[in-house]
Amino acid sequence: MSDVLHIYTRVSTVAQEEQGTSLSSQKELGIKKANELGFSSRLWNEGGASSAKDTLDNRPVLVDLLTEIDAGRVKHLFVYNTDRLSRNEQTWGLIKTKLLRNDVTLHTSLGVYQLADPMNKLLLGILSEISAYDNQVRTERSRLGKIQQVRNGQWHGGPPPFGYKISEKKLVVDDEEAKWVKRIFSEYANGISIIDIKTLLDQNGVLPRRKGSTWTMGSIQKLIGNTHFIGRYKYHDKKSDQEIEVSCPKILSASVWQKCNDRKKKTLVRKGQINRTTHFYMLRDLMFCGHCGKPMGGRIAKSQNKAYYYCTSKERNWERGANEVEKWKRGRNCEMVRSLNIEETDRLVWGTVKRIVGNSHVLMQKIKEDALKMKDISDKEQKLILQNLQKKERLAVKNLKRVEESIAKIETDRLLEKMDLDLFKQVRKNLDQERNKVVAEVDGLREALSEATTRSRWIDWVSKFREKYKEVDDLSPEQKKEYLAGVLNKIDVYLDHGTNEHTLVLDFKFPIVEDAYSSVDRRVIEGRHAYDLTASFSSKYRNNFVGRSKKKALAA
Repeated sequence: MSDVLHIYTRVSTVAQEEQGTSLSSQKELGIKKANELGFSSRLWNEGGASSAKDTLDNRPVLVDLLTEIDAGRVKHLFVYNTDRLSRNEQTWGLIKTKLLRNDVTLHTSLGVYQLADPMNKLLLGILSEISAYDNQVRTERSRLGKIQQVRNGQWHGGPPPFGYKISEKKLVVDDEEAKWVKRIFSEYANGISIIDIKTLLDQNGVLPRRKGSTWTMGSIQKLIGNTHFIGRYKYHDKKSDQEIEVSCPKILSASVWQKCNDRKKKTLVRKGQINRTTHFYMLRDLMFCGHCGKPMGGRIAKSQNKAYYYCTSKERNWERGANEVEKWKRGRNCEMVRSLNIEETDRLVWGTVKRIVGNSHVLMQKIKEDALKMKDISDKEQKLILQNLQKKERLAVKNLKRVEESIAKIETDRLLEKMDLDLFKQVRKNLDQERNKVVAEVDGLREALSEATTRSRWIDWVSKFREKYKEVDDLSPEQKKEYLAGVLNKIDVYLDHGTNEHTLVLDFKFPIVEDAYSSVDRRVIEGRHAYDLTASFSSKYRNNFVGRSKKKALAA
């Protein structure tokens, strides 16, 4: 036992392990030391274990070795240097304690250390601190190098997003995958559900970035939100909390991307409702609780003759796992403790909107103006407008990148003491001002693109309903829902506890509430956006929407 030299070897990356040189060198030095001592040797090869965290969690061989040390079966240990054991201060402290407690002699390429000797203990501590310092410097150098690579447009590491591949350290379009990116966005923009898109991909053998698996709904939703497809992405450096915007090849137009993400955002706002429902609700997607801001839910139970809209705050509290007793306390989560009858609410809102829209001078004028513009602006011209905005956005992003690169350069010059402090402050101030200006320009262009997309939807609404926007009673329920979505932003619902009546605040997209036409100067006078509607047919709010099984469990 005492004439065995235990040799522990480790490298920090899998790449080094595959090359084998570092591990081989450590092993050879250990065997050489054993021969010098006249000892036999036993190898403990950890292989490639990352030093990013440097704890015992990913070091099973070291854990087994420490177990042998605790059992008193190890008296001589060889490591190339102390950082092979650990660079982490807490982990290294634990290892030193075990070595000292079990009277283990530590052999390294630099010498022999008997930890019971105060001088050896001090020297080993100094060497460990130096090793930890070197590791910090190396980590910081790697971080700054990665940031500079990102600024130069190089990929920061890891698998590229679906639709791209790596060429000369940069993202380039993968033509085959790009076809499917366009197909995914096209299907989603046309109203196809995520689950149907998943089925489409799986049936056609399209593999996600993680090979050997099928697509998930989450991976498709994440893909839809990916800005790489419109030519940009952000790299976030956690230590400095710095975000760097990087340009990359485009696959999609900004208008298509925005349309899909508007739909996605609306879906996520109503998370837990859209995909679960099996019934048609004309107003649910527009209704929000005015007290807590949560989307209003809908419940239809034909066997119980129930159909009502309700605030989902208490239902969502179940999902979050709130206190079992507090869950059921009336009014605890939200003041909206009464629901609305669906049939009566739909009838009241539809009749009110139909009346306000039908009598609106503002909307009539706007429809006429937009109808004329539709004739004057061809699809080709509209496409050119969008392309022009996209081009301006790309140029602004490039300008932003140039400014950020300039900021990085002067920061480097200052760190290397190549620039005077006063000059640095002045140049940095000027660059910060220019950066703020360019950021504002980029934001403005992106807002303009979003508005152009929104306008496109409004034009679609006008083309469908212009001829009959007043006489709309013969529309199907689905068409009525589309009609309402074209003129309303949302409906906020409030409850008056004194009268037990609901107030529905209809928020119109245009100022058409009580607008007017002046025959004197022949002009339209704008009205308001909001209209308050009182509903006196509310039904008592019930707590049974979370399911009988949970109520039984609580009672038990």
